[in-house]
Amino acid sequence: MTMRRSLCILLCTFAANPVFSQNNTDAAARLKQTIETLSAPSMQGRGVGTEGLQRSAELIRNAFRSAGLKSGAADGSFFQKFPYTPDKSTGKEISLQNVVGVLQPADSSVRETIVIGAHYDHLGSGPAFSLAKGEQKHALHPGADDNASGVALLLELARHFAASGAGVHKRIVFIAFSGEEEGELGSKYYVAHPFATLADTATMINLDMVGRVRENIIGIAGNKSGDTFDAILDQAATASHLSMMRGGDDYPDDSDHGPFAAAGVPFLYICSGSHDDRHTPGDTADKINAPGMVEVANLMESVIGKLLTSSRPRFVTRLK
Repeated sequence: MTMRRSLCILLCTFAANPVFSQNNTDAAARLKQTIETLSAPSMQGRGVGTEGLQRSAELIRNAFRSAGLKSGAADGSFFQKFPYTPDKSTGKEISLQNVVGVLQPADSSVRETIVIGAHYDHLGSGPAFSLAKGEQKHALHPGADDNASGVALLLELARHFAASGAGVHKRIVFIAFSGEEEGELGSKYYVAHPFATLADTATMINLDMVGRVRENIIGIAGNKSGDTFDAILDQAATASHLSMMRGGDDYPDDSDHGPFAAAGVPFLYICSGSHDDRHTPGDTADKINAPGMVEVANLMESVIGKLLTSSRPRFVTRLK
């Protein structure tokens, strides 16, 4: 994927030194537990059409409910269902679902919305989209970093901002997307059927592969897609232990922020870097840097907090 082939590939050239954060060991434990659960064999690699993918959706829904979010689905289920035909030769249609939770501001008249998303699907047991070799293409692909890590961070941010209560000045829509590995299916469907109109959607933040922080560096693409983003990132950086590798004018479009960017929504794409285990059975939970993820969570809490209290960013068209 574009960022993982460019900006994030640059990140993986650094030595894999862990980030030893002294902040919030409880958060590190929660993040690690979520990743271990989502990447366990019982989740079947969260492949399209598996019971494990459905169990993952239910886990996310329960976490949204426990945090105090409201359903972003009209029927109150948190599930935004959409059809998909995995095998065009058979024509058999299955149902996939985004999991959508909403945190409303105290002022119900506020319409401006921030979307925070992470895809929860992965490759199952391959072989489609697998980068493994030989028989390993048919082995279970746990997807701990890609993208159980993004989901774990999504849930941590939901807990944090829900606990803020009246301190939230804009609507936040938290979305766990399905079908990203098949071509951003869930985010495309959401953009076509949004909870909050795209005209009201000020920013989209995409969390994709955030579990392998190295050398205290986090990749952030899309910083030039909103005219206020660099200033906000600069402010947040002053209190962070992380350095940011920013994407600049390169707007990657092949993860779940892509459909939002195509619709003119400014975005930030957060990624800790590619690695040789991506899309292989080696993407396991024991390789996750949970303390590093806490640093990413702290940074994103600061960035999002500033977005909630600042003027709406103007979308900047990508330079061709």
